[in-house]
Amino acid sequence: MSRAPLLVALLVVLAGCGALPGGDAQADREPYGVDEPVDPPSGPPGFSADGLEDPAALWAAHEETLADRSYAVRGERELTYENGTVYRAVEYATLLDRGDDRGYTREAWRGTDVDDGDAVETERWTDDRGVVVRERFANGSVEYREGTGFALASNERRLRAILSVVEDPDVMVAEDGTYVIEASEASAASIVADEPFHAEIRVHEAGVVEYAELEGTVDYDGERLRISERVGIDAVDGTTVVAPDWVDEARAAPAEGSADEDEGEGEPRGD
Repeated sequence: MSRAPLLVALLVVLAGCGALPGGDAQADREPYGVDEPVDPPSGPPGFSADGLEDPAALWAAHEETLADRSYAVRGERELTYENGTVYRAVEYATLLDRGDDRGYTREAWRGTDVDDGDAVETERWTDDRGVVVRERFANGSVEYREGTGFALASNERRLRAILSVVEDPDVMVAEDGTYVIEASEASAASIVADEPFHAEIRVHEAGVVEYAELEGTVDYDGERLRISERVGIDAVDGTTVVAPDWVDEARAAPAEGSADEDEGEGEPRGD
């Protein structure tokens, strides 16, 4: 069993000023107060009167706005067979303090693709001393490893991945000033099929991509799989990043290699 080929492919193909919201945004929230599609006369970077013109400029504004700030990234991604059986699913939460260069992420895996020898929970802690990783396996064992910082940023990059896959989106403005991008067509370069396909991205007026969701299908190894993902940012300037209890034990344990050595850039292992 190997998880890497499908999800690495997904990553490559998908990704080929008021105060920001504090702690209410959730990755499964419903749209609210959305008006009809409009031609925005102005808006966050990357927008014009014709709608979303430059996703790269929007993402650059996102990163600039959140630089040196604390925030949380929470999301879930699920791949299922047509009969509803879960092939692979992951729930993740990442807490970041960019000002202090500290971060914590936790990912929990489930599905028929998870074997006894696979990690079902991965935690990573990053500070000025480096990165340590705790893995809990399906058989109950726990291992500590050194790692890289890529995984901390990868979950946030899922927002950019969804942003880059949409084709000819509609742009709407919600009652609170949030820009809402909706699309029912995937990019021609994407392996995500158009039927069915739906994506929604919500952008704060300051330029932060604060929520994204995607529903679609992919063909993999002769099977038709449904992909569903939701990811959001919350608790901006209100996230406390504290090292978990296991960090001291992990750093005292003999080094067992890097848990991230087989990762693609920004993509958690097994994803």
